[in-house]
Amino acid sequence: EPQFANWLHFQPQFRGDSGRGVWAAEAAYIHAGWSNPQDGASAGQFDYAFVRLDAPIQSVTGTASLLANTEPTGPFTSLGYPRKPSDTFDFDGRFLFASTGERVFDNSVGSVKAENGLTEGSSGGPWFTAEAGGMSLAGINSTKPLKDDDFTWSPAFNEGFLDLLSRVLADMTGV
Repeated sequence: EPQFANWLHFQPQFRGDSGRGVWAAEAAYIHAGWSNPQDGASAGQFDYAFVRLDAPIQSVTGTASLLANTEPTGPFTSLGYPRKPSDTFDFDGRFLFASTGERVFDNSVGSVKAENGLTEGSSGGPWFTAEAGGMSLAGINSTKPLKDDDFTWSPAFNEGFLDLLSRVLADMTGV
């Protein structure tokens, strides 16, 4: 398990302010399907990671419920710091943007596709949807089609995702 405390830090900021603290990473977790994909198989369904921080952060960032092991229907509101200018916005990576779009049903295996106008630099940003009586995390900005900034894919939060999350929680709690 790699150690990242010497180089990975998280400092929430808004419009360039100094933030409300700095958290160091203690460990990072990725799915084996991402680090060692099977020949001929897409690794996109495993394009997620967990980073365990050195102290709680929810008092600054807030929390959201997790929508997993289901087919989220959307619409999704995606957040990110896009850095590639688009036809509509002069993105430069310095500001947080949101894009809301509908789910697009296709033949993707292990992933969800949605309308999303955020460009490169938004990877890892959350997808929120209004389900289960509130806002739930239902996906993350993962991959985009080449030369098409209108859609984005997220890995599905399925059994593999939950298995990795269970490992992270077990490491945190010792259970």
